[in-house]
Amino acid sequence: MADKIGGVFSRESMLKHVVCIGNSGAGKTVALKGLVEDMALAGVPGIVIDTQGDLAALALVNPPNELHVEYETDEEIDRKRYANDVEVVIWTPTTDIGRPLCINPLAGLAGVLKLDINERVRAYTGVATMMCDLAGYDSKSSAGRSAVAILDCIISKSFEAGKMIASVEDLADMAFLSQGDEQIEKVAKESQVEELARRLAQLNVGMSRLLYTFGEPMSINNLLGIGLQKTRISVIYLNPVHSDDMKKFIIGAICEAMYTWMMQTPRPELRAFMFLDEIGPYVPPTNRPQPQSADSIVMMLKQGRKYGVCMMLASQNTTDINYKATSNASTFIAGRLQAHQDREQVRNKIDDKFLGRLPFLKAGDMLVHSPDNFERTKEWHPRWPHSQHRTLSDPEVREITKGAKNVVCGKVEQKDTAHEIGRHILDKAKNGDERWRRWVARWNEKHREANADTGGNGEGGTTESRDNQEGSEGARNNNVGADRSDVPHGGAATEH
Repeated sequence: MADKIGGVFSRESMLKHVVCIGNSGAGKTVALKGLVEDMALAGVPGIVIDTQGDLAALALVNPPNELHVEYETDEEIDRKRYANDVEVVIWTPTTDIGRPLCINPLAGLAGVLKLDINERVRAYTGVATMMCDLAGYDSKSSAGRSAVAILDCIISKSFEAGKMIASVEDLADMAFLSQGDEQIEKVAKESQVEELARRLAQLNVGMSRLLYTFGEPMSINNLLGIGLQKTRISVIYLNPVHSDDMKKFIIGAICEAMYTWMMQTPRPELRAFMFLDEIGPYVPPTNRPQPQSADSIVMMLKQGRKYGVCMMLASQNTTDINYKATSNASTFIAGRLQAHQDREQVRNKIDDKFLGRLPFLKAGDMLVHSPDNFERTKEWHPRWPHSQHRTLSDPEVREITKGAKNVVCGKVEQKDTAHEIGRHILDKAKNGDERWRRWVARWNEKHREANADTGGNGEGGTTESRDNQEGSEGARNNNVGADRSDVPHGGAATEH
């Protein structure tokens, strides 16, 4: 089991990517947060894109188990390892709420000159498309295609001639100067060149300018913490970014940088991951306008396996995302799906006998299709994350970052905000709630039996007893959100 991520998924299967689908409240974010933690515990660094503010809490470790159980569980041991061996950094483009991150895709193009001509052309077109998306063009419209063609000509001609374009301001100046260029006149009218130059110039004012001029320059080696002793999880916190176009630009730029990085340093073994939650707007169905982020994500899914990068995606249903995203993932996880059409969309992934159960799955209960790990669909009960599961406010993110010298792998020392999760359960047990006293007694009894069965080493089987399953289900049913943090809930998958 040592080579299994979370004791369930092989490292090889994670290279073939993971997609998790489930209605709001089904537990998909909790499930994949646990996988993110397990990847880090296995020594695999990663980048987590946090578009809604509920993943930055990976930086705050849950408080220790204070229910006075007699045996330290494997989960408690892993929680301590997560606190000691994993470093979580919260990056914030356009602001210093967290650790400021400068995202300038033009700066990253210098690295593509080492790649072959096909990869260079793809990179030039990708950056041109991202800049046009940010400038407000629909890259699939006639005006958008012309704008992309203009920038593609400018960027490729400059970089292939050894002339670097360092900033968006330089790019806008070059667009102004390109009016009358013979090659550009073949693909666009002079009025279109002038309009593009004007829009690019407008990107050099306000919040847009901060995006690619403020903060530490984006480096995949830095985001992954290559060379550090601790395994790094970099959370890209986009909650302060209010423009959807800017979020798409950021996600596309990071995926493009990751793609260039893995092509420059090819290695087949699992060495990095990316997690994108609520991915729908960034890789939408093909019948909707396609931002550059969609092409970048699909390219990562197609090529990541060969170069050691795992992609983990989550969405509320499959109809919200490009079919190329789901078709390139070998491991498919389904939580509660109440709409008939949503269940029909996963029919080719989930065994027929399980489809009828999808509307009635409890929060946190999943069905898994993963041919590399299981012969048929399995039930999976993900453990509760080692980190807190809640949405952080901007002031809390600032506090965590400001007090970085007092943070041990994302755990703020004895701050109230680091100990909110699990207090409700703890208070119930301490205040005489008979049900919770029975739960603690049953938990202790289970581990006493396991200790006796294994000659005192405390290692039991991977499958929970029926009593303990009922206890855990009761905990989930009667407590939501923070209330589950101290409830041991196994990560084992059960075959039916």
